[in-house]
Amino acid sequence: MLLLTGRKKKTAAVDRIFLGIGNPGRQYETSRHNIGFMAIDRIERDFTIIARKHTETADYRIGSQGGRVCAFIKPLTYVNNSGTALIQALTEMSCPLEACLVVVDDYHLPLGMLRLRRSGSDGGHNGLKSIIEQVGTGFPRLRIGIGPLPDDVSAVDFVLGDFKKSESDVVAEVVEKANIVMSLFAQIDIDAAMSAINNTL
Repeated sequence: MLLLTGRKKKTAAVDRIFLGIGNPGRQYETSRHNIGFMAIDRIERDFTIIARKHTETADYRIGSQGGRVCAFIKPLTYVNNSGTALIQALTEMSCPLEACLVVVDDYHLPLGMLRLRRSGSDGGHNGLKSIIEQVGTGFPRLRIGIGPLPDDVSAVDFVLGDFKKSESDVVAEVVEKANIVMSLFAQIDIDAAMSAINNTL
């Protein structure tokens, strides 16, 4: 594996790319919008990190586990420009689009629910919209429920707000469930990950 150490250098092929959608900065670390970042942080812990890179657009980690090499990406472009980080990763790494899993919050789903799809629309999420504008719709996405959206709160205020203390156990549980799904996607394929959601999670 060629380390990500220079602008002109490229990695060798990676088996999977995981991109979490979220906002950089401490003020957003525990916000609902950043549950994708939380999931990326969780799966990284199960891998041996063999390369790191920090650019203007993203933080990268390359990890190895069980013979699989995966890239973990947290964009630094804020949610609305998430596509910039993914197109850069696809340019630098030899990985097909269908092997890139985008992990994203969804207030249309109840807190704790997971939904995995091979492709699809942006569903009103600006991060997904940005990615689709850059690479098209043919990438898998794991939606993590953070809803429902209260009637008296704007969508922006809701997603940028922190989880309530009473929700902390459910948040921790769904991040662990997302980790199971991502690990199956990493080590086997999307069908195994979908089966886990449909049958056991």
